[in-house]
Amino acid sequence: MLTTAHLPSLDTSLSSAEFTVFNPMTRDSGHTVISERQSGKLIAAAVVAAAGGTDRRSFRLIALFASYQEGGVTASVYSSDSGAWVNSAMGVVSPSHFAVIYHPSTLVGNAIYWMLRDGEILRFDLGRHNLAFIEQPPHAVVERHRRFIPGFCHWIIPAGDGHLGLAALSEGSIQFWKRETGLSSAATWELCKAVQLDRVLPLELKEHVSSLELIGFAEENNVIFISTHDGGVFMTNLESMQFKKVHTTSTTRYYIHPYSGF
Repeated sequence: MLTTAHLPSLDTSLSSAEFTVFNPMTRDSGHTVISERQSGKLIAAAVVAAAGGTDRRSFRLIALFASYQEGGVTASVYSSDSGAWVNSAMGVVSPSHFAVIYHPSTLVGNAIYWMLRDGEILRFDLGRHNLAFIEQPPHAVVERHRRFIPGFCHWIIPAGDGHLGLAALSEGSIQFWKRETGLSSAATWELCKAVQLDRVLPLELKEHVSSLELIGFAEENNVIFISTHDGGVFMTNLESMQFKKVHTTSTTRYYIHPYSGF
């Protein structure tokens, strides 16, 4: 389960960072982690509960570092059980040679995914400790968002059985994509369904269809959060597509980080 996440305090002139791991349920923030020096600069971090552990305080912290001159990204993993960093992930090269991550991470199966500013997806396998870039579905690009961060109209989601999925706002609908991986062929994206928003949105949201933005996702409950410029924040379960208003103030151009107890 993805738990607390992006809490680095760092000097960007250095290649290391200090993290304070905070549990929002218990308000326990007693664990401080300092990364080893890296050849790149910190671009993202995430915390996951230790696999198979009985101690709920056990976790792994994954930090991504990028070298903008070389276009490479590397990952370092810290284990609270061993108190040590492991730099076993191989570096990869961004297709755009400029890896920038604003989008919060999503845990799908045994991998963590981040969406880059220009739309590619970065995958870190928690078991194999390797990194890979994945292209987004070619038809999921929305013209009106090209000049902004793609994460506001796209969100990485689980698609069942450990498959990678993507929710995408597109011309009055929300599309649900699934990435299929076959043994005999290369991985491909498949459009599973498209839901017309005017059929499922509450009345107060229908007038804001053109300004909807995806701003958060809760893996545990399969719930996505949508914001408008002046209509507030709504959440909906991706199966029922029933919307509920959770905040009266809009948070456009900002992300939220949902969490739940465990």
